[in-house]
Amino acid sequence: MEYGEHKKIVGFLFVYVHDETPSLDYDGVTDSPFQPRRLGGAIGLYVEEKHRQPDAICLLVEGAIALAQKLKISDIDLLISIEQTGVHKLLERFGFKKAAIQYTQHYEIKDKNLPPLKPQVSQSSKFIVINIKSVYRSIMKTLGWAN
Repeated sequence: MEYGEHKKIVGFLFVYVHDETPSLDYDGVTDSPFQPRRLGGAIGLYVEEKHRQPDAICLLVEGAIALAQKLKISDIDLLISIEQTGVHKLLERFGFKKAAIQYTQHYEIKDKNLPPLKPQVSQSSKFIVINIKSVYRSIMKTLGWAN
């Protein structure tokens, strides 16, 4: 997000989008009781502390909604911390509705010797990463955000 008179990047909104269409790849299945939908959500939002003003945050939300409209997203799902009451009110002003309750549990991890989360990369995994990059480039080109 560019903000202020110097047009400096001071924040970002990291989103994901996917088609949530049930597969019909099963023998004898020709229809599905589920309605397909194109789903978008925010994975992360960050604005530099000195720029955390309502108008700057509104720019990010407005940008996300504009992208959702351009991609023809049917549903936007957001997970907002219970303590972020200002963000709740902002989203409600944009027409968002509360739709779920989430429960969390925090665990204090004292052992700093954590197991790795990233598995060893095999040749087939490298192929998948290359294909994901290709899909990403194609999406960016379709949106007019890449050459």
